[in-house]
Amino acid sequence: MTNFRKWQTLFVFLNILGGLISTKAEMEPLAPRPATGVHDAADLFSEDQERGLVAELRTALETHRLEVYVATYRLVKGESIGERAARLRNAWARNPFAMVLVYDETVEQMSLVGTRDLERFVDSQQLSGVFQRAAAVARDYIKSRRDEHEKPDPGVMLQQAVAAVLHDPILTDRMTLPKAFHFSRPMFGLLGLFVFAAVLAGVVVVWLERRSSRKRQVDRRCSYFPTTHMALRLGAPYSGGRGISLGEETAARTFERMV
Repeated sequence: MTNFRKWQTLFVFLNILGGLISTKAEMEPLAPRPATGVHDAADLFSEDQERGLVAELRTALETHRLEVYVATYRLVKGESIGERAARLRNAWARNPFAMVLVYDETVEQMSLVGTRDLERFVDSQQLSGVFQRAAAVARDYIKSRRDEHEKPDPGVMLQQAVAAVLHDPILTDRMTLPKAFHFSRPMFGLLGLFVFAAVLAGVVVVWLERRSSRKRQVDRRCSYFPTTHMALRLGAPYSGGRGISLGEETAARTFERMV
């Protein structure tokens, strides 16, 4: 009886292990990180919808430092939607503040997953509230279309859900960059002009310093007769003064010396 229980326990363990291995084997490989932020494997977005969604994601990154990805699938295999979103977040996120939205067309469900840093910065409960409000926006859209007896457009629904996340006050108030950090193209041009002027001024200063140094070296090699004040010695022989009055005896002695 004891041996039977051992074999039974081993059989159950092997079944569980085999199930885990088969589940991992069935998991789809992840697509590379989309440069636009949108991975539409289910082909739900029209060109205009995808263009507008890409613009929203770019604005969120530039204005709120928030990196957002949207991924759609016909059917998520081998894992839940939340697990797929977490794997994509780990593989795609480059910014500490990032989130991934995954939508499964077959089961008509979506999942939003944020990074740990985002949860700590915004607060996990408040971030959960942001996701719930986005899901409510999606549900309201589906209900309104069904009330009108029309088929909901998944592309429009996802656009509205993403917009609800990106424009939620919890994120916009906490993660908006100051205007001083918003650099437009004219500002970049002015910044480049300022850098060029600073470099040019530096070159001029160096050139003037070198020229002044060369001038000082030349000045040290030259000798100049010092400027001094000499008093007039009027009345002395050979004084070279401006004028002199000589008597007869003095004139005679002077003449003799000159001869």
